[in-house]
Amino acid sequence: MMAIDGATIQRFESAVNPLLERGASVAEIEAAAASSVAAIAPADRALLVQALGEALHPTRFFNERIIKPDARFQATYALLAYSFDEAERDPYDRFLTMLANTASCANDHPIIMMDRYAQIPGVQRYDNDGVLRHFSYNPAATTELTVSLVSGNYMSLMRASSLRESIGAIGHLVTRLHFRRGQGHGSRMLQAFEDEVAAEARRRGETLKLVALEAEPDSVGFWYKQGYRWVKDTTYAQPPLDFDPVTGVPIHPEVPETLMVKLIGAPEATSIDTTLIKDTVKMMYENWCIEKAAEFGPIVTNVARDYVFGKVYRAFLDSLPNADTVALVPPPSLA
Repeated sequence: MMAIDGATIQRFESAVNPLLERGASVAEIEAAAASSVAAIAPADRALLVQALGEALHPTRFFNERIIKPDARFQATYALLAYSFDEAERDPYDRFLTMLANTASCANDHPIIMMDRYAQIPGVQRYDNDGVLRHFSYNPAATTELTVSLVSGNYMSLMRASSLRESIGAIGHLVTRLHFRRGQGHGSRMLQAFEDEVAAEARRRGETLKLVALEAEPDSVGFWYKQGYRWVKDTTYAQPPLDFDPVTGVPIHPEVPETLMVKLIGAPEATSIDTTLIKDTVKMMYENWCIEKAAEFGPIVTNVARDYVFGKVYRAFLDSLPNADTVALVPPPSLA
């Protein structure tokens, strides 16, 4: 089969790219594309139209764990920065440190960062929401687009309980807007994270007890459908993630969120051991907040610890019942 001539490709691209740039409807774009090559050979027309369709609606996806600060990580962090404000995500350099420590045997809370990529023929350009804005026909090239990501940590509980037990803690899960609406990418990322923390527990000879997360108001319905439950009546907040390197004063305030968990091996459980949930939140706060403050020395660490555990963690403890277990129920907004 002969290659499509350059003039035909240019005519096709010139017909669709102005429409893509201004956000025209898919029907309008497809109609313009078909009209621009109506007179060429059917086989060539089919190739161009098929390539455009694949760029508009990708069908080939794969998942991969990020383990080094390469180009894929940079694209991942760009999506994080677009989706979460500074108070809800770690700075870029912090992620670099966590990735560098992933392979260390002494690291009892390695980062678990999973991405889901679309693989699209040609050199395509998408906006931050995942909408195609410029089409280029080039069957010899491939574009990779991060469509969804999940980041969090595997966390051993041995520092809290001395038992060979562990948890998974999800910090962020996001899917580009164009790839939402029930397409299943977020669910697949969540499953990939749960599988990876389970594998990490097996490698370390620890028992994975649960996966925990901090849910924002517009996401609790998703998490509930995935089997996660609210730790009833708890007052929970994501502590400050950044502290002044001299004074230790938080740079951002804590962010109120909904604490939700899924017990491993008991997805239908209606309660959780109170000590287990205390240890879970304690290690999340230690690993996500205090560890970063420790980089600035003992004075900053002590100030940060007083704030995180004297205020934020104390409010959480005070909200727990005086009982051996805490109920696991639908979030208040779904009750």
